[in-house]
Amino acid sequence: MTRSHTGAPSRGLGLTHITYGLFVLGIFTGLFTTIIGVILAYLDRNNTASLADDHYNYLIDTFWSAVIWALILSAIVLVFGFFTLGLGFGAAGLVYLGYMIWYGYRLIKGWVNLTNGRAAPITG
Repeated sequence: MTRSHTGAPSRGLGLTHITYGLFVLGIFTGLFTTIIGVILAYLDRNNTASLADDHYNYLIDTFWSAVIWALILSAIVLVFGFFTLGLGFGAAGLVYLGYMIWYGYRLIKGWVNLTNGRAAPITG
C-alpha cells in the first residue's frame, strides 16, 4: 500500500537514489554506508521535493527500526545461546536471516516506488 502524492512534480531525486544505494550497500559493508545514507537523509529531507522527503522519512524510519530490531535480536541471541550452551545459535541465525529479508524488502519496495515516481510505502 502506498500513499498518493499530489503537488508539483518531483525533481532532484538523484540524491534520494544515492541514499537508497548507500542503504543497500550497507548490507555488505557492515552498515558503514547506511550510516552515511541516514545522515544524508536527515540533512536533505527538508530541502527537496515532497516525494523525496517522503522517501527520506521512510529511510530514516527503516534505519531506526533496523537498529532497534538488531539490538533486540542481539540480546536474544546472547541469552538464548548462553542458556542452551551454544545450541541456540543456529535458530538465531534463521531469525537473523528473516530480519535481513525484512530489511532488504523494505529497501527494494521503497526504491522501486521512488523509481516509478510513487510515494514511499506506508509504514506502521
